[in-house]
Amino acid sequence: MQRNVKLFFAYSILSRLIFHRGIFILYLLYLSFDGTQVAIFQIIIYVSMTLLEVPTGYIADRFGRKMSVGFGLFILAIHGLGMIIFPAIFTIFLLLMLLHSLGTTLISGAGSALLYDTLKEGSHEDDYLAINSKIQSVSAVSLGIAMIVGGLLQGISWNYVFIAYMVANVLACIIVAMMHEPLTNYEHTDNGLVSRDAVTGFLASSTGKRTLMFFAVCALFEALATPYFIFGQSLLAHHQFSVFFVATFFAIAQFVSAVSFALTGAVVRRVGELRSAFLIIGMTTALALATLVFGPTLAAVSLFLICILPDPFYVISDAHMQRTYPSPIRATLGSLFNASLSVGIAAGYGVIGYIGDRYDIVTAMTSLFVFGVLSLLLLVKYMRKPAVDWE
Repeated sequence: MQRNVKLFFAYSILSRLIFHRGIFILYLLYLSFDGTQVAIFQIIIYVSMTLLEVPTGYIADRFGRKMSVGFGLFILAIHGLGMIIFPAIFTIFLLLMLLHSLGTTLISGAGSALLYDTLKEGSHEDDYLAINSKIQSVSAVSLGIAMIVGGLLQGISWNYVFIAYMVANVLACIIVAMMHEPLTNYEHTDNGLVSRDAVTGFLASSTGKRTLMFFAVCALFEALATPYFIFGQSLLAHHQFSVFFVATFFAIAQFVSAVSFALTGAVVRRVGELRSAFLIIGMTTALALATLVFGPTLAAVSLFLICILPDPFYVISDAHMQRTYPSPIRATLGSLFNASLSVGIAAGYGVIGYIGDRYDIVTAMTSLFVFGVLSLLLLVKYMRKPAVDWE
Protein backbone atom coordinates (compact mmCIF):
# COMPACT_ATOMS: atom_id res chain seq x y z
CA MET A 1 0.00 0.00 0.00
CA GLN A 2 2.74 2.46 0.95
CA ARG A 3 4.44 1.93 -2.42
CA ASN A 4 1.22 2.69 -4.26
CA VAL A 5 0.69 5.89 -2.27
CA LYS A 6 4.25 7.09 -2.95
CA LEU A 7 3.83 6.34 -6.64
CA PHE A 8 0.50 8.19 -6.60
CA PHE A 9 2.26 11.27 -5.20
CA ALA A 10 4.81 11.09 -8.04
CA TYR A 11 2.06 10.61 -10.62
CA SER A 12 0.10 13.59 -9.24
CA ILE A 13 3.12 15.88 -9.44
CA LEU A 14 3.94 14.89 -13.02
CA SER A 15 0.34 14.96 -14.26
CA ARG A 16 -0.11 18.53 -12.99
CA LEU A 17 2.80 19.84 -15.06
CA ILE A 18 0.42 21.52 -17.48
CA PHE A 19 2.90 24.03 -18.85
CA HIS A 20 0.35 25.76 -21.08
CA ARG A 21 -2.30 26.17 -18.37
CA GLY A 22 -1.90 29.92 -17.96
CA ILE A 23 -1.16 30.78 -21.60
CA PHE A 24 -3.36 28.46 -23.69
CA ILE A 25 -5.68 31.23 -24.93
CA LEU A 26 -2.58 33.20 -25.94
CA TYR A 27 -1.42 30.13 -27.86
CA LEU A 28 -4.72 30.01 -29.77
CA LEU A 29 -4.36 33.68 -30.63
CA TYR A 30 -0.76 33.05 -31.68
CA LEU A 31 -2.09 30.45 -34.13
CA SER A 32 -4.37 33.16 -35.54
CA PHE A 33 -7.66 31.53 -34.53
CA ASP A 34 -10.42 34.10 -34.25
CA GLY A 35 -12.78 34.62 -31.32
CA THR A 36 -15.50 32.43 -32.80
CA GLN A 37 -13.10 29.54 -33.30
CA VAL A 38 -11.75 29.88 -29.75
CA ALA A 39 -15.34 29.78 -28.46
CA ILE A 40 -16.02 26.64 -30.49
CA PHE A 41 -12.97 24.97 -28.94
CA GLN A 42 -14.22 25.78 -25.43
CA ILE A 43 -17.70 24.47 -26.23
CA ILE A 44 -16.26 21.26 -27.70
CA ILE A 45 -14.19 20.68 -24.55
CA TYR A 46 -17.13 21.30 -22.20
CA VAL A 47 -19.74 19.28 -24.10
CA SER A 48 -17.46 16.35 -24.85
CA MET A 49 -16.22 16.08 -21.25
CA THR A 50 -19.79 16.14 -19.94
CA LEU A 51 -20.81 13.36 -22.35
CA LEU A 52 -17.69 11.27 -21.76
CA GLU A 53 -17.54 11.41 -17.93
CA VAL A 54 -19.92 8.54 -17.11
CA PRO A 55 -18.88 6.15 -19.96
CA THR A 56 -15.20 6.52 -19.07
CA GLY A 57 -15.99 5.98 -15.39
CA TYR A 58 -17.78 2.77 -16.33
CA ILE A 59 -14.70 1.69 -18.33
CA ALA A 60 -12.50 2.31 -15.28
CA ASP A 61 -14.75 0.20 -13.05
CA ARG A 62 -14.95 -2.60 -15.57
CA PHE A 63 -11.33 -2.83 -16.78
CA GLY A 64 -9.43 -1.32 -13.85
CA ARG A 65 -8.62 2.18 -12.57
CA LYS A 66 -4.89 1.76 -13.18
CA MET A 67 -5.51 0.94 -16.84
CA SER A 68 -7.91 3.87 -17.22
CA VAL A 69 -5.53 6.42 -15.69
CA GLY A 70 -2.55 5.10 -17.63
CA PHE A 71 -4.42 5.11 -20.94
CA GLY A 72 -5.72 8.62 -20.22
CA LEU A 73 -2.18 9.90 -19.63
CA PHE A 74 -1.02 8.24 -22.86
CA ILE A 75 -3.82 9.98 -24.77
CA LEU A 76 -2.86 13.34 -23.23
CA ALA A 77 0.73 12.76 -24.36
CA ILE A 78 -0.55 12.12 -27.90
CA HIS A 79 -2.60 15.30 -27.57
CA GLY A 80 0.58 17.22 -26.73
CA LEU A 81 2.34 15.71 -29.74
CA GLY A 82 -0.57 16.73 -31.95
CA MET A 83 -0.23 20.33 -30.76
CA ILE A 84 3.33 20.30 -32.12
CA ILE A 85 2.70 18.50 -35.42
CA PHE A 86 -0.69 19.96 -36.45
CA PRO A 87 -0.84 23.61 -35.34
CA ALA A 88 -3.35 26.01 -36.90
CA ILE A 89 -5.37 23.34 -38.74
CA PHE A 90 -8.91 23.98 -37.51
CA THR A 91 -10.49 20.56 -38.13
CA ILE A 92 -7.54 18.67 -36.68
CA PHE A 93 -7.47 21.03 -33.72
CA LEU A 94 -11.09 20.12 -32.99
CA LEU A 95 -10.09 16.46 -32.95
CA LEU A 96 -7.24 17.29 -30.59
CA MET A 97 -9.74 18.96 -28.24
CA LEU A 98 -11.85 15.80 -28.28
CA LEU A 99 -8.71 13.75 -27.61
CA HIS A 100 -7.91 15.98 -24.65
CA SER A 101 -11.43 15.52 -23.26
CA LEU A 102 -11.20 11.74 -23.62
CA GLY A 103 -7.84 11.59 -21.84
CA THR A 104 -9.01 13.88 -19.04
CA THR A 105 -12.24 11.97 -18.37
CA LEU A 106 -10.45 8.61 -18.35
CA ILE A 107 -8.40 9.98 -15.45
CA SER A 108 -10.95 12.12 -13.56
CA GLY A 109 -13.05 9.50 -11.78
CA ALA A 110 -10.51 6.70 -11.92
CA GLY A 111 -7.67 8.58 -10.23
CA SER A 112 -9.41 9.26 -6.92
CA ALA A 113 -10.96 5.77 -7.01
CA LEU A 114 -7.51 4.22 -7.41
CA LEU A 115 -6.16 6.12 -4.42
CA TYR A 116 -9.16 5.44 -2.18
CA ASP A 117 -9.26 1.72 -2.91
CA THR A 118 -5.50 1.51 -2.39
CA LEU A 119 -6.05 2.83 1.13
CA LYS A 120 -9.15 0.69 1.61
CA GLU A 121 -7.25 -2.45 0.68
CA GLY A 122 -4.86 -1.69 3.55
CA SER A 123 -7.73 -0.68 5.88
CA HIS A 124 -6.55 2.93 5.86
CA GLU A 125 -9.47 4.55 4.05
CA ASP A 126 -9.98 6.91 7.03
CA ASP A 127 -6.67 8.52 6.04
CA TYR A 128 -7.97 9.43 2.57
CA LEU A 129 -8.82 13.05 3.33
CA ALA A 130 -5.46 13.76 4.99
CA ILE A 131 -3.45 12.03 2.25
CA ASN A 132 -5.45 13.55 -0.60
CA SER A 133 -5.08 17.00 0.98
CA LYS A 134 -1.30 16.60 0.89
CA ILE A 135 -1.43 15.34 -2.69
CA GLN A 136 -3.57 18.30 -3.80
CA SER A 137 -1.25 20.70 -1.98
CA VAL A 138 1.85 19.34 -3.72
CA SER A 139 -0.03 19.26 -7.04
CA ALA A 140 -1.00 22.93 -6.68
CA VAL A 141 2.66 23.86 -6.22
CA SER A 142 3.57 21.66 -9.19
CA LEU A 143 1.01 23.43 -11.38
CA GLY A 144 2.17 26.86 -10.24
CA ILE A 145 5.77 26.04 -11.13
CA ALA A 146 4.66 24.60 -14.48
CA MET A 147 2.80 27.83 -15.30
CA ILE A 148 5.95 29.85 -14.66
CA VAL A 149 8.20 27.45 -16.59
CA GLY A 150 5.67 27.35 -19.44
CA GLY A 151 5.89 31.12 -19.78
CA LEU A 152 9.68 30.90 -19.95
CA LEU A 153 9.63 28.05 -22.49
CA GLN A 154 7.18 29.96 -24.66
CA GLY A 155 9.76 32.71 -24.93
CA ILE A 156 11.98 30.22 -26.74
CA SER A 157 9.36 28.30 -28.71
CA TRP A 158 5.74 27.18 -28.25
CA ASN A 159 6.88 23.69 -29.27
CA TYR A 160 9.00 23.41 -26.13
CA VAL A 161 5.89 24.06 -24.00
CA PHE A 162 4.09 21.05 -25.47
CA ILE A 163 7.19 18.86 -25.62
CA ALA A 164 7.59 19.35 -21.86
CA TYR A 165 3.88 18.62 -21.36
CA MET A 166 4.13 15.46 -23.47
CA VAL A 167 7.21 14.20 -21.59
CA ALA A 168 5.54 14.83 -18.22
CA ASN A 169 2.52 12.74 -19.22
CA VAL A 170 4.68 9.90 -20.54
CA LEU A 171 6.63 9.82 -17.26
CA ALA A 172 3.36 9.90 -15.29
CA CYS A 173 2.08 7.00 -17.41
CA ILE A 174 5.19 4.97 -16.55
CA ILE A 175 4.70 5.71 -12.85
CA VAL A 176 1.07 4.52 -13.01
CA ALA A 177 2.17 1.33 -14.78
CA MET A 178 4.32 0.56 -11.72
CA MET A 179 1.30 0.74 -9.39
CA HIS A 180 -0.64 -2.19 -7.97
CA GLU A 181 -4.34 -2.49 -8.88
CA PRO A 182 -6.31 -2.71 -5.58
CA LEU A 183 -8.28 -5.93 -5.29
CA THR A 184 -11.23 -4.09 -3.72
CA ASN A 185 -12.21 -3.04 -7.24
CA TYR A 186 -13.70 -6.47 -7.76
CA GLU A 187 -15.76 -6.97 -4.62
CA HIS A 188 -19.36 -8.01 -5.27
CA THR A 189 -18.90 -8.42 -9.03
CA ASP A 190 -18.99 -11.42 -11.33
CA ASN A 191 -15.67 -12.18 -13.02
CA GLY A 192 -14.40 -8.73 -12.04
CA LEU A 193 -16.89 -6.96 -14.27
CA VAL A 194 -19.10 -4.16 -13.00
CA SER A 195 -22.77 -4.28 -13.92
CA ARG A 196 -24.83 -1.26 -14.94
CA ASP A 197 -27.54 -2.70 -12.71
CA ALA A 198 -25.23 -2.08 -9.75
CA VAL A 199 -25.12 1.62 -10.60
CA THR A 200 -28.88 2.03 -11.08
CA GLY A 201 -29.56 -0.13 -8.03
CA PHE A 202 -27.35 2.06 -5.86
CA LEU A 203 -28.84 5.32 -7.15
CA ALA A 204 -32.36 4.01 -6.53
CA SER A 205 -31.53 3.18 -2.90
CA SER A 206 -31.93 5.59 0.02
CA THR A 207 -28.16 6.09 0.15
CA GLY A 208 -28.08 6.66 -3.60
CA LYS A 209 -30.77 9.32 -3.45
CA ARG A 210 -28.93 11.03 -0.60
CA THR A 211 -25.75 10.87 -2.68
CA LEU A 212 -27.50 12.58 -5.60
CA MET A 213 -28.61 15.31 -3.21
CA PHE A 214 -24.99 15.95 -2.27
CA PHE A 215 -24.09 15.99 -5.97
CA ALA A 216 -26.60 18.84 -6.33
CA VAL A 217 -25.08 20.69 -3.34
CA CYS A 218 -21.65 20.56 -4.97
CA ALA A 219 -22.94 21.41 -8.46
CA LEU A 220 -24.69 24.53 -7.15
CA PHE A 221 -21.54 25.61 -5.30
CA GLU A 222 -19.49 24.96 -8.43
CA ALA A 223 -21.89 27.20 -10.38
CA LEU A 224 -20.70 30.01 -8.10
CA ALA A 225 -17.04 29.19 -7.50
CA THR A 226 -15.62 28.27 -10.90
CA PRO A 227 -17.24 31.00 -13.07
CA TYR A 228 -16.34 33.58 -10.42
CA PHE A 229 -12.72 32.41 -10.51
CA ILE A 230 -12.51 32.33 -14.32
CA PHE A 231 -14.10 35.76 -14.77
CA GLY A 232 -11.98 37.19 -11.98
CA GLN A 233 -9.61 38.53 -14.63
CA SER A 234 -12.45 40.59 -16.07
CA LEU A 235 -13.39 41.86 -12.61
CA LEU A 236 -9.82 43.07 -11.96
CA ALA A 237 -9.67 44.67 -15.40
CA HIS A 238 -12.98 46.42 -14.66
CA HIS A 239 -11.32 47.96 -11.60
CA GLN A 240 -8.39 49.15 -13.75
CA PHE A 241 -5.72 46.79 -12.41
CA SER A 242 -2.74 46.26 -14.72
CA VAL A 243 -2.10 43.09 -16.72
CA PHE A 244 1.06 42.47 -14.66
CA PHE A 245 -0.95 42.75 -11.45
CA VAL A 246 -3.56 40.29 -12.76
CA ALA A 247 -0.91 37.74 -13.78
CA THR A 248 0.89 38.04 -10.43
CA PHE A 249 -2.40 37.91 -8.54
CA PHE A 250 -3.41 34.51 -9.92
CA ALA A 251 0.12 33.07 -9.64
CA ILE A 252 0.18 33.93 -5.92
CA ALA A 253 -3.34 32.51 -5.50
CA GLN A 254 -2.16 29.21 -6.96
CA PHE A 255 0.64 28.88 -4.43
CA VAL A 256 -1.56 29.94 -1.50
CA SER A 257 -4.01 27.24 -2.61
CA ALA A 258 -1.32 24.71 -1.77
CA VAL A 259 -1.41 25.92 1.84
CA SER A 260 -5.22 25.77 2.00
CA PHE A 261 -5.14 22.18 0.72
CA ALA A 262 -2.55 21.25 3.36
CA LEU A 263 -4.63 22.74 6.19
CA THR A 264 -7.86 20.99 5.19
CA GLY A 265 -7.31 17.92 7.35
CA ALA A 266 -6.63 19.98 10.48
CA VAL A 267 -9.72 22.14 9.91
CA VAL A 268 -11.97 19.10 9.43
CA ARG A 269 -10.68 17.49 12.62
CA ARG A 270 -11.60 20.61 14.60
CA VAL A 271 -14.83 21.67 12.91
CA GLY A 272 -16.17 18.54 11.27
CA GLU A 273 -16.58 17.59 7.63
CA LEU A 274 -20.03 18.91 6.71
CA ARG A 275 -19.79 21.90 9.03
CA SER A 276 -16.54 22.88 7.28
CA ALA A 277 -18.33 22.57 3.94
CA PHE A 278 -21.17 24.76 5.25
CA LEU A 279 -18.76 27.48 6.42
CA ILE A 280 -16.87 27.47 3.11
CA ILE A 281 -20.04 27.79 1.03
CA GLY A 282 -21.37 30.48 3.38
CA MET A 283 -18.21 32.61 3.30
CA THR A 284 -17.85 32.28 -0.49
CA THR A 285 -21.49 33.27 -0.99
CA ALA A 286 -21.14 36.29 1.30
CA LEU A 287 -17.99 37.46 -0.49
CA ALA A 288 -19.66 37.11 -3.89
CA LEU A 289 -22.63 39.19 -2.73
CA ALA A 290 -20.33 41.85 -1.30
CA THR A 291 -18.67 42.28 -4.71
CA LEU A 292 -21.48 44.66 -5.69
CA VAL A 293 -20.51 47.24 -3.06
CA PHE A 294 -16.74 46.68 -2.74
CA GLY A 295 -14.27 49.13 -4.22
CA PRO A 296 -11.20 48.01 -6.21
CA THR A 297 -9.03 46.97 -3.25
CA LEU A 298 -11.72 45.06 -1.36
CA ALA A 299 -12.93 43.50 -4.62
CA ALA A 300 -9.41 42.16 -5.20
CA VAL A 301 -9.22 40.80 -1.65
CA SER A 302 -12.65 39.19 -2.05
CA LEU A 303 -11.65 37.57 -5.33
CA PHE A 304 -8.40 36.29 -3.80
CA LEU A 305 -10.32 34.58 -1.00
CA ILE A 306 -12.81 33.08 -3.45
CA CYS A 307 -9.85 31.70 -5.43
CA ILE A 308 -8.69 29.86 -2.31
CA LEU A 309 -11.77 28.95 -0.24
CA PRO A 310 -13.24 26.34 -2.62
CA ASP A 311 -10.06 24.23 -2.62
CA PRO A 312 -10.66 22.66 0.81
CA PHE A 313 -14.30 22.12 -0.16
CA TYR A 314 -13.25 20.03 -3.17
CA VAL A 315 -11.12 17.78 -0.96
CA ILE A 316 -13.82 17.50 1.71
CA SER A 317 -16.61 16.69 -0.76
CA ASP A 318 -14.44 14.12 -2.54
CA ALA A 319 -13.55 12.34 0.73
CA HIS A 320 -17.19 12.44 1.86
CA MET A 321 -18.39 10.85 -1.37
CA GLN A 322 -15.62 8.25 -1.59
CA ARG A 323 -16.80 6.76 1.71
CA THR A 324 -20.31 6.47 0.26
CA TYR A 325 -19.43 4.89 -3.10
CA PRO A 326 -19.43 1.06 -3.32
CA SER A 327 -15.97 -0.02 -4.55
CA PRO A 328 -17.12 -1.85 -7.72
CA ILE A 329 -18.80 1.29 -9.10
CA ARG A 330 -16.59 3.92 -7.47
CA ALA A 331 -15.15 5.37 -10.70
CA THR A 332 -18.55 5.43 -12.44
CA LEU A 333 -20.13 7.36 -9.57
CA GLY A 334 -17.10 9.65 -9.39
CA SER A 335 -17.49 10.44 -13.07
CA LEU A 336 -21.22 11.05 -12.61
CA PHE A 337 -20.30 13.48 -9.84
CA ASN A 338 -17.88 15.30 -12.17
CA ALA A 339 -20.55 15.46 -14.87
CA SER A 340 -22.96 17.10 -12.41
CA LEU A 341 -20.28 19.69 -11.60
CA SER A 342 -19.94 20.46 -15.31
CA VAL A 343 -23.67 21.13 -15.50
CA GLY A 344 -23.37 23.52 -12.56
CA ILE A 345 -20.46 25.35 -14.17
CA ALA A 346 -22.41 25.72 -17.41
CA ALA A 347 -25.31 27.25 -15.48
CA GLY A 348 -22.97 29.76 -13.84
CA TYR A 349 -21.44 30.73 -17.18
CA GLY A 350 -24.93 31.16 -18.61
CA VAL A 351 -25.92 33.56 -15.83
CA ILE A 352 -22.74 35.63 -16.25
CA GLY A 353 -23.22 35.77 -20.02
CA TYR A 354 -26.87 36.78 -19.82
CA ILE A 355 -26.56 39.39 -17.07
CA GLY A 356 -23.15 40.63 -18.21
CA ASP A 357 -24.52 41.51 -21.65
CA ARG A 358 -27.34 43.54 -20.10
CA TYR A 359 -25.56 45.19 -17.19
CA ASP A 360 -21.85 44.84 -16.31
CA ILE A 361 -19.34 42.24 -15.11
CA VAL A 362 -19.68 43.28 -11.44
CA THR A 363 -23.45 42.77 -11.44
CA ALA A 364 -23.08 39.49 -13.34
CA MET A 365 -20.53 38.06 -10.91
CA THR A 366 -22.47 39.24 -7.88
CA SER A 367 -25.58 37.46 -9.16
CA LEU A 368 -23.79 34.13 -8.74
CA PHE A 369 -24.38 34.37 -4.99
CA VAL A 370 -27.86 32.91 -5.65
CA PHE A 371 -26.25 29.56 -6.45
CA GLY A 372 -24.41 29.71 -3.13
CA VAL A 373 -27.63 30.34 -1.22
CA LEU A 374 -29.32 27.38 -2.94
CA SER A 375 -26.30 25.19 -2.19
CA LEU A 376 -26.43 26.17 1.49
CA LEU A 377 -30.14 25.43 1.79
CA LEU A 378 -29.75 22.04 0.16
CA LEU A 379 -26.75 21.21 2.33
CA VAL A 380 -28.81 21.93 5.45
CA LYS A 381 -31.47 19.53 4.19
CA TYR A 382 -28.77 16.96 3.43
CA MET A 383 -27.28 17.26 6.91
CA ARG A 384 -30.70 16.65 8.47
CA LYS A 385 -31.36 13.60 6.29
CA PRO A 386 -29.95 10.51 8.08
CA ALA A 387 -27.44 8.35 6.24
CA VAL A 388 -28.43 4.77 5.52
CA ASP A 389 -25.90 2.05 4.73
CA TRP A 390 -26.32 0.56 1.26
CA GLU A 391 -26.13 -3.16 0.90
